[in-house]
Amino acid sequence: GGDNLDASFQAARFAGTIVNIAARSTHDLTPMHSRGLTLHVVFLVGQVANPLNRHSIKPRLEKLSELAENGELQPLIDQQHFEIEDVADAHAYLESGEPIGKVVLTR
Repeated sequence: GGDNLDASFQAARFAGTIVNIAARSTHDLTPMHSRGLTLHVVFLVGQVANPLNRHSIKPRLEKLSELAENGELQPLIDQQHFEIEDVADAHAYLESGEPIGKVVLTR
């Protein structure tokens, strides 16, 4: 979500697919349309909260799992990693807006 989604529009290959989980924000979709991208948005929390929708979560998670197993999902991981003991520093880094992608904590 956020700036990461905008960066994903630029980073994705032509006619590629972007999967976004639980990002509620406003974006200019022009780059997505001009590159022929497909955007899949999954709001897991909302589906879990509504008992009528819970059955639809399993196939979506299975599809995400299949994409991951086939190497088709490539999450954007920031180059800066933190030891678990430095979680406060990792949080400050995350809040700074500097990371490009996910921030990793290691043991």
